[in-house]
Amino acid sequence: MSILEYIQPLLLMTMVYSQKVDFDCRRWGVSCAKNGKCTAASNYCQCSNNYTGHDCGLLPSSISPSPNCGGLKCENGGTCLTSNETFSCYCTPGFYGERCESSRVAVDCQSSQMSVKIAPFGQFTGKIFVKDFEDNPNCSFNNMGDVWELNLDYFVGCGAGIEGQTIFNDIPKDGDISFKREIVVLYNQDIMNTFDELHTISCQHNLQMVIDPMSMTSNVVEDANLTKTDTKNTYNPIGFEIKDTNGEPLRKAVFVGDKVQLTFILWDNKVFNDFHVSDCEAFEAGGGHGSIKLIENSCVNKNAFSVVAGDMHKNDNNPKTISLLIRAFRFVKSPAVSFRCNVIGCKPGDTTCSDLICSDSGNAFGRKRRDLASVSGKPDGLDRQTLSKTLYVRELSIQNMSAMKDPEDCLQKSEFVTLVTCMAAVVIVLLVLCVVLVFLVRRRRMDKEEFNTEEPPKQVGIVDFKIPRVNN
Repeated sequence: MSILEYIQPLLLMTMVYSQKVDFDCRRWGVSCAKNGKCTAASNYCQCSNNYTGHDCGLLPSSISPSPNCGGLKCENGGTCLTSNETFSCYCTPGFYGERCESSRVAVDCQSSQMSVKIAPFGQFTGKIFVKDFEDNPNCSFNNMGDVWELNLDYFVGCGAGIEGQTIFNDIPKDGDISFKREIVVLYNQDIMNTFDELHTISCQHNLQMVIDPMSMTSNVVEDANLTKTDTKNTYNPIGFEIKDTNGEPLRKAVFVGDKVQLTFILWDNKVFNDFHVSDCEAFEAGGGHGSIKLIENSCVNKNAFSVVAGDMHKNDNNPKTISLLIRAFRFVKSPAVSFRCNVIGCKPGDTTCSDLICSDSGNAFGRKRRDLASVSGKPDGLDRQTLSKTLYVRELSIQNMSAMKDPEDCLQKSEFVTLVTCMAAVVIVLLVLCVVLVFLVRRRRMDKEEFNTEEPPKQVGIVDFKIPRVNN
């Protein structure tokens, strides 16, 4: 009997684990409801007008007092809402549907294939594919409306077995009852960053399903041969450097998700006493078409919140600097990310470098919005400089990904160790109490047995006698 004939009746049942699937408003195409605000510092929206929830879609005053939600019965932790005698469910991030009945990542294990369904957040315009097979149309998911679907054969295609090896080094065969795939969810078709998703999908014969989604973090190999371009052939009063979080210039490639600083420096303050960054764009080096605007109209671009880790910071020390903290990212088809930024120097008495309060983030340091229309070329005498740098970011192999840990995982492990230690202490105390209790019980029993073995004292003057029975 083949292994498939053995496991066929077992694979028809599906269990889904999707606890790690979470909402993040900084992804492309994801937005906040009810005038909620998304910032670079948090994955959940900042809500207003009495709304709450991960996307500001929950109004506490609309929560229904009915325990059964008018017969709708919200599942998986969903909250029942009522409006004009109409009931609806507000779902937790990992689920969707009228009753929150569907997981955002689900797999149906069948006799010869796995059917995978993924429901991304927001107005999804990215792509979903099997890891390492992004250019193979047979390994790309199909858009079915709210969900993206793909059927994957256990033994053939999309990493199941290629020339005797797979990306897991575990070829499904007779005697092997575990089948796995790695699924990548890109929210932007051209850019891979820390907010994209990597899902490990498994089908096993013992009715256990393992779905382990995690952010695509630290997905890069450092290569000593890849150094950033730092050649200057002209003198610029305003410089541009890419630094690490300690303020040291980068000299090698970084990991996806590593925080780096785009730092602009006013080297010569004899002509200019101030400056600002009017715009900055990241694009795919080598002629690719991928790009993203980081700074626009002197403010952090909202669409860049997935890679920007904070507002622009200005330091008025000598020399003056403006820094923007970002999370390293790469374009899908190129490890080289180039930055092209325009800076404008301000002479004494020029007020165009005054602070600007941006609507979607914190402080910016640039021209007022009403003045921006006049900046074209150099019609008003403004001194504009275009500065460029290149950062190299390369992807890890799948074998090395499992070694990368999220800081929250470390925290969870620490809490787990503390919990286990406390439980062990409680168990030890209970064992000691049990030993003491058993000793006391046995001691009492022994004392009682000794008492029962002693002959009762005879009393003087008392004669034993029996009352005769009357026989009919």
